[in-house]
Amino acid sequence: METIISMIIIGIVGILLVPIIGSGTKVLESALVNQEIKDNLYIAQRRFNHDVMGIRDIAHIHYADKTTLRFVNSDLDTIQYRYNGGEFYRSENSQGEYTVAQYLTDSTRFFYYTINDVMINEEILGDSTLLKIWRIQLDTYATMHSKSMKIQSLSFPPNLKYGLVREF
Repeated sequence: METIISMIIIGIVGILLVPIIGSGTKVLESALVNQEIKDNLYIAQRRFNHDVMGIRDIAHIHYADKTTLRFVNSDLDTIQYRYNGGEFYRSENSQGEYTVAQYLTDSTRFFYYTINDVMINEEILGDSTLLKIWRIQLDTYATMHSKSMKIQSLSFPPNLKYGLVREF
């Protein structure tokens, strides 16, 4: 009789613990997804900022639009960052590109500003507009398993300020 009562009590306790364990698992899974998204975006942003801070000078930004930025750094390497189809890519010296971030949404894009903090609104920046870039902003948006996150990066490459005194 005692064994049967013990088994009933253990069964009742087990039934009560199932929802608690289940909700704990969901919380853990949600935290892991958030951490994966955050790590994904932070690593991409840090890599991007490091490269952008090394832009040789203002004349060495070769191409810029809302999804692509190509420039030459102080080591004379041509670096390109590009967003396409949910992924953020980096290539160096045209040796093929690799993914630096994934799970991105189409809201991911570059923004360019002049020294007067005016956003440059051209779809593809022309040669004369490229020479006006003073600040580069990268907004990355990621979604994974219904969790979303945005990280914004503002870069003031130190070598760009010297190109702004040129007259064209």
